[in-house]
Amino acid sequence: MVYLFEKFPHCIEMPPMPVDFDRGLWIENYGVFAVLSEEGVVRRSDVLRLAPAEGLMALLDSEEVDGVGYVSLSPVLEVMHQAFGLCPPQVHEPPPDAGLEPEDKLHLNEAEMAGAPRGSRQQASRLAGIPWVTRVENIRFLNTARSFVKVSGVSDRAEFRVVHSDGDMGLEFRLRTTCATDGQRQWCLDQLRDAVG
Repeated sequence: MVYLFEKFPHCIEMPPMPVDFDRGLWIENYGVFAVLSEEGVVRRSDVLRLAPAEGLMALLDSEEVDGVGYVSLSPVLEVMHQAFGLCPPQVHEPPPDAGLEPEDKLHLNEAEMAGAPRGSRQQASRLAGIPWVTRVENIRFLNTARSFVKVSGVSDRAEFRVVHSDGDMGLEFRLRTTCATDGQRQWCLDQLRDAVG
């Protein structure tokens, strides 16, 4: 992406930046987005008849020609409309049961468990008792005073990391699950955060 900033003589290149769109705003104002995307430029009074949510009009590109107000989607709002139109909402649902006994899911490095934070073995057993978990492994110690769930450093959507801490030191567990979709992954992530956090 390139950007021409005010009076700069040349375009500057912008690095990729994270953008998050408000799906609720889009759903609530779908009719407005659809009309503006299809028509391009519409009289302001016609858009107001569609009863846009409070604040939406301020986000639209606006222009007055011969005393008549016109509005259109800004490029960002057009991208938002197109993106949400292509991606149906995810269904957050539980993944299937693994069909394994908890003891068959535990694959702990016992040599390291001797120096693990207090409660680590109990946490591993709790995690192995979750129906959609297929494997629990201890992978490393961390210098942390809090317990949490993380998804960074994972290899695929069926994997999660859970850090158990006794307030002084942490132990990171790798969980393998039956997650097969992004919706199942999000459901599991919410469940794990509720259980651990």
